[in-house]
Amino acid sequence: MTSWIEIIQKNFPEQFFPNFPLYTLSRMQIGGRGGGLLFLRNSTDVKKFIKIQSENCIPFTVLGNGSNTIFQDRFYPGVIVKLKDEFEKIEKVGQKTYFIGAGVKINHLMKFLEEENLAGMEELAGIPGTIGGSLTMNAGANNYCIGDSVTKVWVWEGGGEETISPDFSYRRGVNTGGIILGCWVRLIPSNKEKIKKKIREIIQKRKEKFPLKFPSCGCVFKNPSKEVSAGYLIEKAGLKGRRIGGVMVSPLHANFIVKIGPASFRDFITLVELIKREVEKKFGILLDLEVVIV
Repeated sequence: MTSWIEIIQKNFPEQFFPNFPLYTLSRMQIGGRGGGLLFLRNSTDVKKFIKIQSENCIPFTVLGNGSNTIFQDRFYPGVIVKLKDEFEKIEKVGQKTYFIGAGVKINHLMKFLEEENLAGMEELAGIPGTIGGSLTMNAGANNYCIGDSVTKVWVWEGGGEETISPDFSYRRGVNTGGIILGCWVRLIPSNKEKIKKKIREIIQKRKEKFPLKFPSCGCVFKNPSKEVSAGYLIEKAGLKGRRIGGVMVSPLHANFIVKIGPASFRDFITLVELIKREVEKKFGILLDLEVVIV
């Protein structure tokens, strides 16, 4: 019987890499191996993959830049999908409307805003992710979320491609069992120097506030409310600097778990459970994970 790995290898001979080390795909640099890594370059590739996936019941996870994803130590029996080429483009499609592919990295979007004198999404500056990943979790900062700018989202599910208008809320974005391919956003013409200044200031604040010199998955927990942050609760529970194995609660920002030495997923999840227990014991609040575990 032909395995699904052989089927994908046959259909995507230059784009599929079996038995791939997943830790190389996560900014946390933790994890085991997976069935394979597959690059999809255009909508034809997506259509072909979805057909193969549905016919063979292949588990899959779509990955952006791996900035809020951590892989377990055990083997992942599926395929990791990354979007390239056609999905890394930004195009003007209306007077103030632009299409942004799901594979576009946030830093590339910031350069585009500067070059084209456009404003409206600068608050995403410094986030080390992609548009697709940002849409999944409605990423944002400084009281802004990507959903504030999005008008429609292009997705591909088992039945084919669709254009949807998601109901965004705090850290709740596009919920699909398929693949997010891109979105349409509204951008506003503005002054180039004003845009560049704002982006530089936001990035500088992130450097001062977050422990960006160490591998991490960004904020580990969602904020329980607009009034109370997860970082505040973790800090007040006395957990800054708490270490298990090669991971530690950052002394700079308590909602970051940073990798400071050789570490495993077991180290990470053990520290996560410790944080949840201590915060619940002290404040009666059960923290909810923001990072995605695969």
